[in-house]
Amino acid sequence: MCNEVLETIHQKRKKITDLLDEAKLACDRALFQEVYIWNVAAGEPTSKKRKSVPIELKSQRSWTTILSDIARLSHFMKIIEQELISKYATIYLLGFLNPNSTGCNFFTLRSMTLKDGLVDAFFELDLEERLEDTSRYFSANEFDQINVCIDGPRERAFNGFLRFGLAALWRESVASNTTDILHLVAMVIAPQLDTSLIGNIVAPWEDIPAWIKASRLMGCLYPHSFPLHYTHRLLTVKLVFENLLLPEINTPNAMLAGAVPHLLAALYTFARHMARTSEDAHLAHQALVQISTQTGQELIVREVFYNLLSQTIEDKNQCKCRGCKVDWCPHAARGKLLQQCIISFNGSRHYADGTFTEQALIALKASLEELLSPWREEAEEFPHSNSACILRTLLYAIEALFHFLLDFEHVTGLLELIIQLLHHSDSRVRIASSSLLSLAFSHIQSTDIYMNSMLENIKAAIETVLLQPKINIKEFQSVVSVAARKSTTFAISFLSFLIESRQEKLRWKSNDEKKDIIIANFISYLIASGAMPNPRAAYKKVRAIQSLFKFESKRNNSAAASNLIAALLSTRKAFIFQKQCKEVIGLVRYFASESVGWRAYQMACHAMCTGNFEIAEIIYTKLTFQTSTQRSFLW
Repeated sequence: MCNEVLETIHQKRKKITDLLDEAKLACDRALFQEVYIWNVAAGEPTSKKRKSVPIELKSQRSWTTILSDIARLSHFMKIIEQELISKYATIYLLGFLNPNSTGCNFFTLRSMTLKDGLVDAFFELDLEERLEDTSRYFSANEFDQINVCIDGPRERAFNGFLRFGLAALWRESVASNTTDILHLVAMVIAPQLDTSLIGNIVAPWEDIPAWIKASRLMGCLYPHSFPLHYTHRLLTVKLVFENLLLPEINTPNAMLAGAVPHLLAALYTFARHMARTSEDAHLAHQALVQISTQTGQELIVREVFYNLLSQTIEDKNQCKCRGCKVDWCPHAARGKLLQQCIISFNGSRHYADGTFTEQALIALKASLEELLSPWREEAEEFPHSNSACILRTLLYAIEALFHFLLDFEHVTGLLELIIQLLHHSDSRVRIASSSLLSLAFSHIQSTDIYMNSMLENIKAAIETVLLQPKINIKEFQSVVSVAARKSTTFAISFLSFLIESRQEKLRWKSNDEKKDIIIANFISYLIASGAMPNPRAAYKKVRAIQSLFKFESKRNNSAAASNLIAALLSTRKAFIFQKQCKEVIGLVRYFASESVGWRAYQMACHAMCTGNFEIAEIIYTKLTFQTSTQRSFLW
């Protein structure tokens, strides 16, 4: 067995050596030859202008095929071999962007200055020298990024190289450990850069040689002559986001102080100035967040986070999602990126004690105050229609922070702002606020200072919701459950408010029976949400709950009756002995015996969890008669 493994490894090592030799020879191939080889192998038609092609090309393989084969064997390659294949991939990519950089033309021109060691010198050139030596020999009129005309075979070969060659290497982390190819990819994404994002990032590295070289590459004019159009740049951004995995970086080396800022600036430029749709800009932002978190550098992550946050607040464009009623909203998507930025950088730590988390909390609080100030001062709707979407964006990000057990002085003021959003006119904002507050109160030990404010805001929100044509019964479920568990006073006051609201609705008979049933289901669901976490508070209101239950049972509103049954069953947990809640059990027993189907099974499970074993036995006994056929839901 051991000999077989060694023999397999030896075979793969020999194959790697052969592939590296083949990749090295392929660097001397002209672009028109590569285009012909790729299209023949793919079964695509070649250019009619090139009728005479050497016979030996038919036996050669394309750059794309060579790189994809090497990527499959990357786990058996040495580090020096990975760096070598990364150089080859840089030469291949530049060959598509500048046809004179490979093939006979380049070697002929270089032979005028180099006598010995021509091939070795060719491979040892860095990107800056390679661009200077190859770009001087073709006219600037030959290519134009504004009006690019690329023939079909060359277009297919270049797209295939990006999708199946370079992407394959990146997925295996082969071609991402050298800087030249990242610089070249950044040039493909954006020829002219907006460096406002990386100003603070590179400030400590102004005297480092890696940044000096990178600044020269970022300012050169060669990328303007690359034969590219928008589709190529968008495809490159997509490949960076989906495949690029940076190596671990601990010091400001050529990667961190050179290639990474160049790539960040290119992605930022594409997102802010070149993207034609909001979806394309979001793709570039996704790549920005991913690369920044991969570096693990707090300064880079903080700058990217602040940039996304400022764009969120300053974005006054009309949101096309019409209140987020479609699947994708640019503002909500940006909120997910802020959330990802926080979670990915903090990792799996139980307590995020870094300065980034505290600074992010301060920035989010300031942004929320800025957005809420017109609403709080004028007591009207927000100044522009995007407010609900932007609020959801901020709430997504703030919720991510509370996963790391915050203990800062800014939390108190922030929670007071979010509590006010519980009675926002948009239901999605109310749901996001409820979810965030439930998470925050689960982590905070002392919540008494928030309970009065929360109770008043929830009351105002419920009164508003009851007047709306559509009601989401689960809007406040999470925050009510947590608050009722934390404070008995809140639970009693909240249950009293709900019961009084329902009784008032019953006094004024509604002509719309359908709407009245919806309201009954909504209020009964909230009663159950407040009663189940605090059985003692529920027992204090048990008679009122019983009267509501009897009313809903008489008019066959099974949904509301089941919710009230859940509240009544939870009172069993307030006592040690079953005899103390005998009256409640007697009332529930009859309803339980009449229940059927899935709702009865749910009631039985809840009865088991609350210690009402007699009720559970009645329901389970009745359900056993339904197991005689495999069509029963119990199967």
